[in-house]
Amino acid sequence: MTGVVLAALTVALAVFVGALWSRARDLRRLRAAEADARAARAHARDVEARAAAA
Repeated sequence: MTGVVLAALTVALAVFVGALWSRARDLRRLRAAEADARAARAHARDVEARAAAA
């Protein structure tokens, strides 16, 4: 009986850690996408400023 409980707790812990890992990965991807969007907007502003100056 103790082995079954230990196995169930191990599986529950593995699922929980997997969910945390997945969430952390998703947040890293979101932050990277936001940084890329900021860089793209900054580049567009630079291009517009150069075009206006020319």
